[in-house]
Amino acid sequence: MKLIVLLCGKNIFRSDLAKLKEDKEHCYWLVVSELCFPRIKEKNLKSFSHVEVMEDFSLTSISCFLNTKNVRDNFSDIAVITNDESSEAMALELYRAFSKTAPHYDEKNIAAFSDKVAAKECLSKHGIRVPKYQVFDKAKFREQGGLYCLGVARHLEFPMIAKPVDGMGSIDVQKIHSIEELQDWAVWSSGIRDRNTYEIDEFIEGELYTCDALVENGRIIWSSVCSNISPIIDVSAGKAHGLVCMPKEDELSQALGEFHASVINAMQPPSGAVHTECFVTLSKEIVFLESHIRPPGGEAAHLYLNSYGFNIEEAHIKLRSAQSSNDVSTSLHAYSAWIDLPRKQGTVIMDESVCPSSCYKFEMTVKLGEWIEQTAKDLQQQAAVTFMLTHSDFEELTKDINYIRTLQLVSS
Repeated sequence: MKLIVLLCGKNIFRSDLAKLKEDKEHCYWLVVSELCFPRIKEKNLKSFSHVEVMEDFSLTSISCFLNTKNVRDNFSDIAVITNDESSEAMALELYRAFSKTAPHYDEKNIAAFSDKVAAKECLSKHGIRVPKYQVFDKAKFREQGGLYCLGVARHLEFPMIAKPVDGMGSIDVQKIHSIEELQDWAVWSSGIRDRNTYEIDEFIEGELYTCDALVENGRIIWSSVCSNISPIIDVSAGKAHGLVCMPKEDELSQALGEFHASVINAMQPPSGAVHTECFVTLSKEIVFLESHIRPPGGEAAHLYLNSYGFNIEEAHIKLRSAQSSNDVSTSLHAYSAWIDLPRKQGTVIMDESVCPSSCYKFEMTVKLGEWIEQTAKDLQQQAAVTFMLTHSDFEELTKDINYIRTLQLVSS
């Protein structure tokens, strides 16, 4: 029997992976950081034969754990994989160290997906439109101060977006509107304790879209396009976020699918899921934002399960560990949407009576009359309300989505 070890360092899986238990040829273990463990539902942990929670989620510690378990002697072969870009390099090194067969990919297939600047450099060489950007040089800022910020402003203009080159979930992302805000942000981000490497990007005015695909040996075997309810950065303003599965016959959906195929062709990801975000400007120009070699976050896996009938997180695990994913379906069975209302400071005035007819799953983590102390800053905080919608008619689904947009979570 072959052992598949899934590493979860910062990013978790949210769907039910119970089908893994039915696999008679593979055994699945989860190695998870203490940071991620509390965020995984107990029923999802039961999908694995063994779960190891690591206080020290490092290459040395995980290697020692696998050696202690004598995995080389107890299994016919081993594959170490991840659904988390922060663990990609470590997973590849462990895969090579413990497997009897070489992984089907190497550093060049993962590097650009873990570094937003590397991704932009790669795609620019292939003629794909990316935002103008500049790596924030902490040493130069400490030396030049305001003069350095003036140079950044001349290159990019305001507003601009500052973010870590290897971040996710809108953590430490900031929209900057003026030279004063840029200088304040530069002082904050260049502190000794802040070890992030930051980039500063041109702000793209447009609508945000999500493109997801499954790749097997360089070939796209499934793809889908979703429109975003709002940019993730707007979570800190209390705005709803989520995804709406677009009709395949929609012209924009087709154009975005072709754009995503060109991104995949340029970046050459390993087998598994590819998750890409891009903007469409008012002039209909498609601009790349970022790309990751993992399934999408939030409730997107449930959205795709309802729309296509298969689990994208399960498919990613199988493809990355060099198995075939036979359950993947390219037929769109229903239109689906996922909408989260983030926590917003105030007194909750909403209850389940607000559910529209297309809502098949509704969850509230707050109660009517409850006082919410603080507005969510990013996606790491649990949503106040989650709607999962489905309908056979896209226009009817859109009506319910627009209705949810008008809902008020808290009293003003």
